[in-house]
Amino acid sequence: MRQLLSRIGQLLSRLYLVRCFRENKFLFIVICLFLALAAYDHRTGNEITPAFVFSMFSQKHVSTQGNFFLIRVNGGDTLNMHHTIDEPRRMMIFSTLSAYHDGQLAGPGDPHRDAVAAIVAKHPFMAALSRGACCSRADYERYLPWLLGYLRHAVDEKIERIDIEQCWFHYDAENLPVTDSLKPLYASEKANRDK
Repeated sequence: MRQLLSRIGQLLSRLYLVRCFRENKFLFIVICLFLALAAYDHRTGNEITPAFVFSMFSQKHVSTQGNFFLIRVNGGDTLNMHHTIDEPRRMMIFSTLSAYHDGQLAGPGDPHRDAVAAIVAKHPFMAALSRGACCSRADYERYLPWLLGYLRHAVDEKIERIDIEQCWFHYDAENLPVTDSLKPLYASEKANRDK
């Protein structure tokens, strides 16, 4: 029996958390705090990292293929950012544009207001953080001039005007996209400061 207890003691002393407790108490407290918060959040349904969002990996992905945005610059050419190096800028442009469009379709309120309110109802201590999570109408009104400024800074300073269109398409037999229809949505033009 003593040998068994001695063997268990040796195994426990090799565990990472035990060694961490002996060598770095601050790191041990941070790890324990993270594990406790992760357990609490999992129990209450508040996901803290994508790795813990199990429904993310177990449900069928609904494709939004066939519906995306085209940005025409200076009334003509389509914004072309096809290189891998452009991915961060492309994400900044099109993810914010998609959120802006969802907000415009939602009417006077932010489309995420109900979801944020549901989280705050479960976790009242997050109320202070939730105040900045939703956009006001004034935020939406500032978006298109911001997008134009971002495109001028990140893509090309010569961009004076953008026209945003919604595009519906399908793939043909050769797996090439074929445009079905375009719908003009938004436009923004650089203010002329010389006047």
